[in-house]
Amino acid sequence: MNIQKSVIILFFFSNLAFSDVNSPTTLDEYITIATSNNAELSARYEEYKASREQIIQAKTLPDPTLKYGYATEETPTRSTFEVMQEIPWFGTIESRKNYASALSSAAMKRYDAKRLEILNNLKRWFYEYSFLYSSVNITIENMNLARQLERVAREKYATMTTEHPDIIKAQIILANLEYNKQNLKAYRQPLVVKLNSILNRDPSAGLKWPQKPIYQPVSLNFDIVNTLVMQNNPDLIAMNYDVAAARSERTLAEKKFYPNLGLGVAIDAGMGRDGHSRVMPVVAINIPLWRKSYDAGERAADAMVNKSVKEKKQRQNDLSAAAQQSLYELEDSTRKIHLYKDILIPKSKEHFIAAQNSYQTGTSDFLTMLDSLQSLYGYQLLYERAMADYAQKLAELEMLTGVELSKKFPEIKLSWNPERNTK
Repeated sequence: MNIQKSVIILFFFSNLAFSDVNSPTTLDEYITIATSNNAELSARYEEYKASREQIIQAKTLPDPTLKYGYATEETPTRSTFEVMQEIPWFGTIESRKNYASALSSAAMKRYDAKRLEILNNLKRWFYEYSFLYSSVNITIENMNLARQLERVAREKYATMTTEHPDIIKAQIILANLEYNKQNLKAYRQPLVVKLNSILNRDPSAGLKWPQKPIYQPVSLNFDIVNTLVMQNNPDLIAMNYDVAAARSERTLAEKKFYPNLGLGVAIDAGMGRDGHSRVMPVVAINIPLWRKSYDAGERAADAMVNKSVKEKKQRQNDLSAAAQQSLYELEDSTRKIHLYKDILIPKSKEHFIAAQNSYQTGTSDFLTMLDSLQSLYGYQLLYERAMADYAQKLAELEMLTGVELSKKFPEIKLSWNPERNTK
């Protein structure tokens, strides 16, 4: 109970320096702020909005032209007016609209990809922040245990039942734990600044310690993950639109071989009977004369189609490799979690308790008891590290697949337990 009280008091005063009335504590709160405020994500959305406006421009006819002529000498026709509207060859406007629509859809999917990337980055640092909180907590608990052992050593030394080096050994352990605690606490500020950057908050704004997340392992294999990547990854879908845009551009290159039409009217002032003006319909057509240039444009468009297709294929390969690596690391973290939680930590606790009892009865030395405490401390930290690694790798897979895997493929829930009994 004394240990728990000291931990609560320490974190209360520690939080005063880092807390903020608007500070998020849960991952959902972090995600809400990031999706609303992140500057890079907002910039990518503005890019998408700009691309939508290109569609309207693409399907609009060229501006009509107005010509005016005036004779400087007196003639039957002193002035002429001509209004002409150019009309692209059949299908040209549709191809231009398809090209702009494909680019806009690609921009939307790249916005989605950026959102997933930012959320993955956010989760990575959030879980790191939570791991830091747990590490500080564990270190303080073990410092209290080490102080208790030092007191025991002092009491035995006072009764001449132990040697002075035992006290020194305990003090060395305490000094190392104190260093670890200070080092961990010093790492808090860089993490807070990093998270504030993602949330688009003032770098100096405080962040409370996060609430401990609950982790839900997933039942996955590579075939499932790879299928989800190929179907849902927004970057890949954006590249599908890139291919469609390149093919629309290829169609536009073909239209260069055909003429554009011009329809309009011409008004000649004073040309009609009795000096009245005369209105004449006008038809114009351009002559697609430079065929070699159009051939070159067609070949360039073909090359861009091939480029887009090959880039997509390489991206598929890269994403499959990344998914396989993340899945392996996720499974490795799961194995470590069970190793530490089910075997090493319980056995280390047993060893520590046994070493305490043996030391009290004089059948074991003080160093054995300190070593058992250090082993327990190390495995507790490794367990927390494995839990954080698991959550981070799951976030990576969710970024790659575009799916909340913990909800779609749930397994048995695992959670970080804030209550630890190391006695």
